[in-house]
Amino acid sequence: MKLRVLILLSTLFFFGCAQAGNHRVPTAMAPKAKVWAFALHQEGELKLPKGFTEIRTRDQCRLYVFEPLVFSDVDITVKLKPNLSKKDYGAGILFRYQDPQNYYCVRYNPGINNFRFYKSIRGDRARFANRTVRLKDKTDWHELRLVSRGDLLQAYMDGKLVLSREDEILKKGKVGLWVRGEEPKTRFTEFVIRQ
Repeated sequence: MKLRVLILLSTLFFFGCAQAGNHRVPTAMAPKAKVWAFALHQEGELKLPKGFTEIRTRDQCRLYVFEPLVFSDVDITVKLKPNLSKKDYGAGILFRYQDPQNYYCVRYNPGINNFRFYKSIRGDRARFANRTVRLKDKTDWHELRLVSRGDLLQAYMDGKLVLSREDEILKKGKVGLWVRGEEPKTRFTEFVIRQ
């Protein structure tokens, strides 16, 4: 099949108020892959690209769901820049999303130096993999990557494999971004989905 690339031309997706940065969506794509690439942007108020929906959960999480498609095997990357002004400022990738009570996410929290897989099943969110990650510059841009192949779930930070775990509960679902907190201020850019 032909390579399909959808690029929304904006610069930065930023939860909170800040200037947009100069970040470009990667142009090198895997051959014969289906690719959706988003350079995400906010000016003042949060403006989600077409196809995304914001959902707030009861445990003060915000889910930004890419609604049009459902994925099983998928490779997702996003660059994020943490905000250190709040204690609970974890952020990451949402995947195999069924509804606000059933989904997986992988997230990094620089405040407590951990990198985790979470799953929410019938509204009960619990971690099922955890690793300590100490980055040299927590306030710089870092690349988070999630790869799901069947029951195998793998997560990378800045190109290094950090978590690898098998889980068979959720087989497929939508993808997006996951943010913790009532007023999340994590910046995101270069959100790329490869199937």
